[in-house]
Amino acid sequence: MEFEIVKIGIDAVTSLALIGAVIFAAKQTQALRQQTGALKSEIELLKWSNGEAHDWNRRDKTSEILIFLTTGEFVRLRQRIRKYRPLANSDDFNYTKYTEGLPSGELAEMHNNLTRLFNFFEVIAILVRHKIIDGEVLFDYLAIIYTQEASWADSYIRTQRKTDNPLLWVRFTELAVEWSVMLKALEEEKCKAGLISAKPMLGAN
Repeated sequence: MEFEIVKIGIDAVTSLALIGAVIFAAKQTQALRQQTGALKSEIELLKWSNGEAHDWNRRDKTSEILIFLTTGEFVRLRQRIRKYRPLANSDDFNYTKYTEGLPSGELAEMHNNLTRLFNFFEVIAILVRHKIIDGEVLFDYLAIIYTQEASWADSYIRTQRKTDNPLLWVRFTELAVEWSVMLKALEEEKCKAGLISAKPMLGAN
């Protein structure tokens, strides 16, 4: 009889211990889930913060470039280039035709200015390609200038690639082609909306 009482007592204690273990495990699981949820939230917040910081940095760098485009050496550089070539809507908007008979000193100076300009455009294209600056913002201001210069000096670019480096200004010309397509689509859209009359793009040969 005493043995049975003892056995019942042991069984009761064992049952209580198992119940306690189950309750403890359930609480631990719940706590782990809460911690996991909090960790996921922190990770998402970190991703969002990093994304916001990256977007802010892109906008900041883009604004710096826009300031340079409108007030810096870029303006003076384009003014020097304009001395040696016609306006974009001229019938002579072609590098090969225009440079025939140009004095060697003026031609050398123009080449120097073109090289500096295209080096700058190459850097812009690389920064846009790697999403360091905002290409959409730059497109609004720079696309027409960018594509005009690439179109006008196409033969000069090809010659320099043959004599210097086959990959010279390759990102610049790639972006110029991409922006040219975008400009054409934008022009067609405006024509359909009746905002502008249909006409050839400036700089088209």
